Amino acid sequence: MYTWPEIKEYIEELLNNSNNDFDKETIDFIRHYIEYDEFEMAFEALLIEMINSKKYWHINKKKAKEIALVLKLDKEPIYDFDFWKKFESFITEGN
Repeated sequence: MYTWPEIKEYIEELLNNSNNDFDKETIDFIRHYIEYDEFEMAFEALLIEMINSKKYWHINKKKAKEIALVLKLDKEPIYDFDFWKKFESFITEGN
């Protein structure tokens, strides 16, 4: 089980590693939710952007899935009703 500080750190790490791939508005949007400890919103938004980019991302897939489960994104996605299906495909298809 991950602590909230560990989850925050992982989301920030993913965002920092992808900073050059997203526009300022997207980065600010995600950072806003990190700042207010809305980690499920920040994580889902970030992963949606990563999935939609169709780019190869070097991420720790096991950790990403564990954190997504802690955030209950498998049952309660916020932005995309099909998030979990897309997320599972993303982490199993060479990303």
